[in-house]
Amino acid sequence: MVDAATLDAERRELTVLGWMGSEQPQVFITNLRIALAERTIYRGRWQGAQRPDVVQATQRPDWLESGFRIVARIPWDMPSGTYPVRVFAHLGDGKEFELRHTEAVRTVTIGDASPWLLPVWAIFGLLALPVGVVLLHLALPQHTSARRCCSPGVFASTVALAFCALVLSGTTGSSLPLLLQNAGPVAADAPLWMGQARSVRSDEWEVITPMALSQRAHQPPYPVENQNLGTGGHNMLVVGMSGVPVAHVSSLAKPATWGFFLLPLPQALAWYWWFPFFGCFAVLWLLLQRAAAMDWRAAAAWSAAVAYSPYSVAFSGWPAYLVFFGAAGVLCSMYILQTAHRRSAVLWGCGLGIAFTGYVLILYPAWQISVGYLLAAYLAAWAWNNRHTLQWGIAQCLACAAALGGSAVLLGAWWHGAAPAVHAIQATIYPGQRSTSVGGDIDPWYMIKGLLSTSTMYQTPVLMDASDAGAIICLLIALLACVALHWWQRKRTDAITLALASYLTFLMYYLYVGLPEPLARISQWGRATSYRMDLALGLAQVLLLATLWRAAYTGSRWLGMVAAALSFAAVAWCYQALPALIADALSPAFLWLSALAWGWAAYWLTAGRFPVATALLTVWTLATAIPFHPMVRAPQRPILTPAIAGQIAADDRVAVIGQRRWSLLLPAAGVAVVNSVHYHPPQALWRQLDPEGRDATIHNRYQRLLLRLQSQPAHARPFALETPRLDEVVLSLDPARFPFETLQASLVLAPLGDMPALQANPGLTAVASGADWVLMRVTPAAPGSR
Repeated sequence: MVDAATLDAERRELTVLGWMGSEQPQVFITNLRIALAERTIYRGRWQGAQRPDVVQATQRPDWLESGFRIVARIPWDMPSGTYPVRVFAHLGDGKEFELRHTEAVRTVTIGDASPWLLPVWAIFGLLALPVGVVLLHLALPQHTSARRCCSPGVFASTVALAFCALVLSGTTGSSLPLLLQNAGPVAADAPLWMGQARSVRSDEWEVITPMALSQRAHQPPYPVENQNLGTGGHNMLVVGMSGVPVAHVSSLAKPATWGFFLLPLPQALAWYWWFPFFGCFAVLWLLLQRAAAMDWRAAAAWSAAVAYSPYSVAFSGWPAYLVFFGAAGVLCSMYILQTAHRRSAVLWGCGLGIAFTGYVLILYPAWQISVGYLLAAYLAAWAWNNRHTLQWGIAQCLACAAALGGSAVLLGAWWHGAAPAVHAIQATIYPGQRSTSVGGDIDPWYMIKGLLSTSTMYQTPVLMDASDAGAIICLLIALLACVALHWWQRKRTDAITLALASYLTFLMYYLYVGLPEPLARISQWGRATSYRMDLALGLAQVLLLATLWRAAYTGSRWLGMVAAALSFAAVAWCYQALPALIADALSPAFLWLSALAWGWAAYWLTAGRFPVATALLTVWTLATAIPFHPMVRAPQRPILTPAIAGQIAADDRVAVIGQRRWSLLLPAAGVAVVNSVHYHPPQALWRQLDPEGRDATIHNRYQRLLLRLQSQPAHARPFALETPRLDEVVLSLDPARFPFETLQASLVLAPLGDMPALQANPGLTAVASGADWVLMRVTPAAPGSR
């Protein structure tokens, strides 16, 4: 008998519960099969359970273990529709019988999860095409026609096709399904057709992407001041990382948002997600080929290892976006310094101005400072090495004027619109007045964190989260040994390897020892943090390896053995330093395999076998990172459900109680709210509630503002404030006494369970309700009635 069949629409999983038993004790049930109509979606083992109720009903004591539970995944190519659920038990003698079921579990309804426009097989085919070009080029190195068909230009075209396939199909890697599930008064759908949505990316699916949706839903769309986000509005120019679409000239330096102005919403969201990854890959690929004359296949491998690293993927592609701007700026500078053509110089100057502006508008100093120092040192060293080929003339003057002028115009316009919000952020407790970070506080086992990412990103230990677990594979032992041998062999140093080796040495000193506070403050390194150095470390390693590759480094097997031995020793030492809660969660077999792979990589690098090491490390990195992406069909615009749509007018503002997701979804549907995510404090609200500033240390911060109901003492204020974490403010309201008009709200939206408490408030009247929510109209109380 099948007792229950429930469908998790977001995860596309069907859970079937029931019991079964063989009438013949000598014939066993060997496996179960689940079919939707005639299509089998599961065949195999099951999770057993005791069923004493079955024993009692059938008088078969041998059927005590007859219960079963199966979780079956719905295939991504299963069309939408209603299907009968059929469960079959397969016997050891080859026979099969179908289990009976009640009418309540006879059918399930499946929504469509396939991408827009392109079938899934076409998307995967186009995604695999760049890899196929590289493999074919490697397999047939002497074949003339194969080399012609697998040239760098053909490879670049296949990468562009892969990007277009993802965009045109409306496929995104966002974790929006977490926001849209059980969306209450808002109707929206983002089917997950492969992978798993990642709750750890909350800054993406709970902050920046909903803000981007709210910009599109605003009337007029894409404002500088979004009046739907909090009392007094929210300045959207201060949203960093990939930013949000704003009808402002500074958006020229935010290419990730361009899709919103040009494409339908699903395609715009796909562009929004994938541009940082593909943009970083393309620009870094070009940079490695130009600056280091690296083989285009190796450059592609290492560019992919940076753009799609576990660190970049865990942080929703924002590290890749920063590298895109930084590498583009370096690449434009190189072209400017070596061109004699004025028109070309001006074009490259405009590109440099846009790249610099985009880099600044990421607005995340922890990455900007560390990567900025690295790229500045790299560009200066490259210029010194190539000083005899540099041009100093009118073309360069024009390029500098174009770069400085373009950047000044874009940043000046941005500052004109963002200055009040920036000043408000600078005055906050967090992050504006955060203390200077001097470093020296990194985990002792930091060197092997990247080795553990394959496990810790997916089975996160207690002391880590998945974004913290995403890390680069540290190659310092091998690379610094390569540099020392290279200098010894050539009897001299060169500027680029010296600059990169010095930077890596400084970075290790900052991480493990720390800087004097005055130096950290003056150099701005105090605005970075030790735990955000993976990006700079990974990029510096790739640039150093590319430089050695160009210099035709001649390795040493003996030094390779020493580097491998030191790597094993480092693994052993770092493993001893691992906290027990992390070490106990790791498989010993996994640790051994990781240590062996790390040792082999160190040996191959130091021995000069760069192509083999590249293959190992790239496959390792991508195999760790890429499965972390969900594959989601981007949603159409969220809309209000009919039950609530007729009750909310264009000039209404809603105070959302208890449900943070609703406060994010309503602005995405074009509805103004009191509380949401606020980069700068909503001063109009806090001046109303706290005119004397007694609680400023609580609410003067970047905040995810949550309203909840909680009775307050009769003699106290009808509300209380607390900040359970740095970026959250909780405003607890007495449901019977709090005057909701002070929030400047005309409506209150709350979970249905809060309705009895809110009905005790004379200023609230219920006007609509749904399965899990209630909407109440605010009517200002008469004087003296409270």
